[in-house]
Amino acid sequence: MRIYFLFFSLCFLTSCLNVKELEYKGFNNISFSKKNGCNPFCIYLDVYNPNNFKINLKSGNGDALIDSHNIGEIRLANTTKLLSNQVTAVELTIITESEKFLKALFNSLEFLMGKEIDLQIIGEIKAKVFGIGKKVKFNELHKLSLKDLNN
Repeated sequence: MRIYFLFFSLCFLTSCLNVKELEYKGFNNISFSKKNGCNPFCIYLDVYNPNNFKINLKSGNGDALIDSHNIGEIRLANTTKLLSNQVTAVELTIITESEKFLKALFNSLEFLMGKEIDLQIIGEIKAKVFGIGKKVKFNELHKLSLKDLNN
């Protein structure tokens, strides 16, 4: 009888829990620094947690494209905690072969002449709180220049 009461109580309490949707706030930064573990590069996105409790991000995945050519896969670099009622920078690592990335960059004659090229990142970040899964989708276009490679 106790087990049924506990099960009913747990179901009742979790149904009252209101978890607000996480909000993607935009592109924050890009890093090509091997010192920071970015090989070949990392992207930082801002995510807002409107809830009154911390949320752990479990995974993230997607694709990175340069001028509409897929150069690699995006993954969440580390398990990240989103603090309550705050915007947190989430680090995503681009997993690609260096040759594939450099070939995509330098195949663009415009890039070699100092013009910007399009870096597009598409994917989602997954979080789990109190057994409830949440997703944050992103689709961001960033203009990449030779100056960015010096970071």
